[in-house]
Amino acid sequence: ASQVIESRGELSGQIDGQRRLGRVSLAGDATIDNLVAVGSLLAADTLHVEKARARWKVDGEGKAWSVELLDLTSPLGSVRAEGSLPPTPDRGAWVEGSLDLAALARQLPQTLHLRDALRVERGAARLRADLLSDEKGDTHVCNVSGKVTDLVAHQGQKTLTLPDPATLSAKIRKSASATTLERFEIQTPSLTAQGQGDLDRGIIVTAALD
Repeated sequence: ASQVIESRGELSGQIDGQRRLGRVSLAGDATIDNLVAVGSLLAADTLHVEKARARWKVDGEGKAWSVELLDLTSPLGSVRAEGSLPPTPDRGAWVEGSLDLAALARQLPQTLHLRDALRVERGAARLRADLLSDEKGDTHVCNVSGKVTDLVAHQGQKTLTLPDPATLSAKIRKSASATTLERFEIQTPSLTAQGQGDLDRGIIVTAALD
């Protein structure tokens, strides 16, 4: 428990771990039933998940880990990952997640700052990040892509829809000396935005609104 998040639930399943020559191996298949979470991070909302399942198989030492399996599923969404973290010249990594926007909005209206009259009926969001390394392992590149689809919401008597997907793409390059946003693009039926820059000099964004 903490001031940010306090949670409770019933954990069942199998968790295995071993340490050999300084290297740690972890594997498991566990289920959490009746998960309830509250806290300042969730504003005045109470998160309640009837059942969530986690499967994983990872090993590593220090800051370098190899993920053979990472699979988290719940009624709110899922997260999967595989590869080397951080990426190496021989092996990259990928992480992808999906969210049920309607289920999330019902659980966390205050956290998401939704208006009282706004009700999300359906919608899905997906995000994927692919991490790569150069031949020397000195520079890492992260390609990000995302999409929001099938979004339908009601505000009073009005129906708000997003008939065409909203998409996001970005490319981030990180080296020992700098982190650069090489590409950033958002496209929706009414908005197009592009950006680039770095954390030291700032990010420049241009946008067009229909």
